[in-house]
Amino acid sequence: MEEISRERRPLLAADVFALYVKTKSFHWQMSGTHFRDYHLLLDEQAEQIFAMTDDIAERARKIGGTTLHSISDIPKHQRLTDNNKESVTTDDMLAELRNDNGELTRFLRRTRSA
Repeated sequence: MEEISRERRPLLAADVFALYVKTKSFHWQMSGTHFRDYHLLLDEQAEQIFAMTDDIAERARKIGGTTLHSISDIPKHQRLTDNNKESVTTDDMLAELRNDNGELTRFLRRTRSA
């Protein structure tokens, strides 16, 4: 059980909160001819990502583990990388989010089979 709990904490920290923040950041930075469609898409996706956090944290606690304690706890467990660039093209934003969501899916599958 402790192994699963250890795996769920970084999942919550790195793979969900970090992806949520990056998705919202890209949502705010979005521009171009498809601005409205992408802006709405990323907003909806961010909401769905954020909604996962409670389920993951509650499951970790249910099996006797711990979850995140603070904002400063997140980078200690983070596996996905942040993007702190001042300017990112729309295509690069979408590609990065696609890759990060693929990583999140792999992390979820790996955690589930643990």
